[in-house]
Amino acid sequence: MAQFNVRATGVLMSDDGEVLLLKRAPAPGSEFSGWEFCGGGVEHGETPEEALAREYKEETGLKVDVMQIFHARTGKREGQPLLNLAYLCRPLGDKVKLTPEHSEFVWVPIEDLDTYDLGPHVNLDRDAFLAISKGSGMIDDE
Repeated sequence: MAQFNVRATGVLMSDDGEVLLLKRAPAPGSEFSGWEFCGGGVEHGETPEEALAREYKEETGLKVDVMQIFHARTGKREGQPLLNLAYLCRPLGDKVKLTPEHSEFVWVPIEDLDTYDLGPHVNLDRDAFLAISKGSGMIDDE
């Protein structure tokens, strides 16, 4: 039987049309220390939605409403097959409290989101989000 890891990523969008980005703190042996969306691995017994809500609470202190999946991609991480599911989320509070995993955060207007380099894998989720945002009227199609 094939085994793979499942990861959930969330694009957290405020009522004001801004998206939360987290800056990963530099760490020894870490492959990335740039801007990213919150997310993490799905643990045994969790749904991806439960895992994402847990990750947001752990990493930002925020409770979130995990609304809908908008993108799925496959790949490999540390040589293991990976399925990443990206969700649109809504914050249920506004007080961000970071853990040492992240050094800073920023709320970015959707129309400015493509000015941030999020790393190759995170850029795929960002680009999928921007595509549906334009198609839904969340941002202008200039």
